[in-house]
Amino acid sequence: MQNSSDVPATPPERVVLESWKEIAHHFRVTARTVQLWEVERGLPVHRKTGPKGRVFAFRDELDAWNVWHALDSDACKNGVSRDSTGSGSSNPADPLGDGPAVWGTTGVDPAARLEAPPAVNPLAQLPERRPHPTGKWPRWSWVAVATLLLVAVGSGAFAARGRAQKTFAAVDVTEHTLRGLDRNGRTLWTFAWPEPYHAAFAQVGDPLQPLVIDLDEDGEKELYIWHQVEFSEGRPEFDATLYAFDAAGNIRWTFQVPDRIRTARREYVPPYAGRTIKAIRYDGGRKRGLMAVASHNVYHPSRVMLLSEAGELVREYLHSGHVHTSLVDDLDGDGHDEIYALGITNTHLSCDLVVLDPDTMGGASAETPDYQLAYADSTRHVALGVEKGRWVLPRTALSKALEPYSTPGMIRRDGDMLLVAMVEGKQALPMGAVTYFRLTPGLELVATGVSDNFAQEWDERWKAGVLRRPFSRAELEVLNEVLVLTPTREASLRAGSD
Repeated sequence: MQNSSDVPATPPERVVLESWKEIAHHFRVTARTVQLWEVERGLPVHRKTGPKGRVFAFRDELDAWNVWHALDSDACKNGVSRDSTGSGSSNPADPLGDGPAVWGTTGVDPAARLEAPPAVNPLAQLPERRPHPTGKWPRWSWVAVATLLLVAVGSGAFAARGRAQKTFAAVDVTEHTLRGLDRNGRTLWTFAWPEPYHAAFAQVGDPLQPLVIDLDEDGEKELYIWHQVEFSEGRPEFDATLYAFDAAGNIRWTFQVPDRIRTARREYVPPYAGRTIKAIRYDGGRKRGLMAVASHNVYHPSRVMLLSEAGELVREYLHSGHVHTSLVDDLDGDGHDEIYALGITNTHLSCDLVVLDPDTMGGASAETPDYQLAYADSTRHVALGVEKGRWVLPRTALSKALEPYSTPGMIRRDGDMLLVAMVEGKQALPMGAVTYFRLTPGLELVATGVSDNFAQEWDERWKAGVLRRPFSRAELEVLNEVLVLTPTREASLRAGSD
């Protein structure tokens, strides 16, 4: 669906695994292991409606999850990852061999962030008592007061615990309903989808997860979730909708991708599919909002959007090529969030890393005329993208021999560095071969590396006649040839230049 041409891609028929046994067999582990993965690591398992609620899973979602967790030794046995100098690490969470990686998560258990229940002052609940006429309290009075204190403390703690248990903390998403849950998994409210929910774009990249957070800082958490529908080309009514719910399950607002866009060759009508939602601070850190990404369901355009608390579009950046994964973080330590987006660049047939400032981002990524995006409304001018930086990541000969482009894998903070991964041969290889790039906050390349199966996959393709020579470390030198498109274009655009 991210083809480099404008020929629409036909979605393949999805393979369904219909029991824990089939899911376990797919990973070659026990049923108990995959059940634990669902609870602890978010393995994408679904349940059918009905009293028994039998489990099922889509094979493409499982494969995507597996690649996403490829550096976890319990999820993938790739073993040692080595850098381009040949040094290695036996720590699967340390692909470059120079210290433990600090992995971010796509979602934090909302229950872990529940505020402590309000303190109860039991003395304030007792009636005023007058002293005994003798000036002393009789013994029975002290016993009665102590009993009242214990009762008040106990009832106050019970009430506070009851309030905490009824606090909205998580959600359960099914094809037809959305349920708000408390921290113990009990249902607080239910919402019926207007159209069946379809988990689109389950692949390498950000798992499409709801966001439960107190964005407006009113003491209660809200829910933000993309409502996906079944793929249907040219049907605007099937466009993805971003819903905002309050803690009681009431709809606060909805948002759909506005304005049609075009290139010199065609206009792109909906539908779009939601990619991700992340909380972000903007306006110099004074306001809180959402960074939302949506990609066209058929062709290449993606839109990185900044939304206010009220669901209003503040500004957006148009990207030619699907943006698979993103990160919101203050990596450079200047006190302001930045957006790091990893996508496919159709012009360069590879992956590109784009860094955006939420206070200045805008325009469209610079492409060849066939892929240069603009608004369909000719009265709206679109400048070249306002970016803090944009890099095109290099591909190895393995990638070029197997596919028209590489696939974005992940982008994560690694201590005070940025770790970016790209999957080569995703369509042709069972697990794909992964290349890594470690960068400083100033986007200087520090190290590169590959997954442990890279050399094996290369040599198998060489023996099959796909590649002309066996693997050697020299083949990885190309990973240092990063193409820097925009170290910074903000200054020239602010000066009025296109």
